[in-house]
Amino acid sequence: VGAAGTSLGLEVPIVSEGVAELTPLSPGTGLDIAILVAWTLLFGVSVYLGLQRGLKRLAQLNVWLAGALGAFLLIAGPTVFIIDSFTNSIGKMMQNFVQMSFYMDPVGGSGFEESWTVFYWAWWIAYAPFIGLFTAKISRGRTMRGVIGAMLLAGSLGNWVAFALMTNTGLSFQLNGTVDVAGILENQGPTAAVVATLQALPLGVVVLAVFILLLVVFLATTLDSSAYTMAAVASRELPADVEPARWHRVVWAVALAAVSVALMYAGGLDALQTLAIITAFPLIFVLVIVVMSFRRWLLDGHPNGEAHPVDIGEAEPAATAQVSADERSEARLS
Repeated sequence: VGAAGTSLGLEVPIVSEGVAELTPLSPGTGLDIAILVAWTLLFGVSVYLGLQRGLKRLAQLNVWLAGALGAFLLIAGPTVFIIDSFTNSIGKMMQNFVQMSFYMDPVGGSGFEESWTVFYWAWWIAYAPFIGLFTAKISRGRTMRGVIGAMLLAGSLGNWVAFALMTNTGLSFQLNGTVDVAGILENQGPTAAVVATLQALPLGVVVLAVFILLLVVFLATTLDSSAYTMAAVASRELPADVEPARWHRVVWAVALAAVSVALMYAGGLDALQTLAIITAFPLIFVLVIVVMSFRRWLLDGHPNGEAHPVDIGEAEPAATAQVSADERSEARLS
């Protein structure tokens, strides 16, 4: 709840800024709430429809939108600068990985490590249990090597590409004077800086509209899967091939939205960051236990270290085998 609520609370302001730029509407509390309600309806309907008819279709749309926007940014943006800067950044990361991992800035006191490194570590740790459960749920019939490789490699590569395209486009515009990104960031905030950068591209209005749509769909898939997983965990005696009850999934979708609203208007970004850190800290110890238990489970199942690969073609994916709990079972809440 903490991780998903933080995601929703952080993305509502930038969507609100983009919508205000594209329409006559003015940014403010009313627009934020309207966007949050619309977002909740979207992923609420998706989670109600289930994995195949809801989440799968949103995820496919998400992939196509991200690919199209990324290709456009690379071609229409500062292509050479993006590639050069991305290559240079990889080298710097490899050279300074250990130093950056332990960087605390005790003398300068910039606060960067708190608002960036520690916060994002905590945010990802808070997501870890849910991501693991959901990935296992939809990966039935696949080898662990394939799942782990896809999660680590594809997920990391996606983040690298997104940062390379967006941040280097803004940096290039700042350096050549196209957009005063630093000035907008200081005076109007990060959401205004993102909007100004996108609008400076060719077909800026269209690019901004696609970017806002991508954010909406991207987060909807995340919250959809979050609500689905929490409903599954909170259901008692739920068979592996049965989805949680529809009403139960919708309840968790509404709960996520309620947490986000409370945090957004209770303390803003600081409250969201605090929630992520508070949620993640006890999970550090839980994850250590999970890793030890997983290792023991593997050793118990394969004491001699022998491998038993699974032929994906012979196994039926969980998503196609699942049916609604409303039709096959009445899962009781634990």
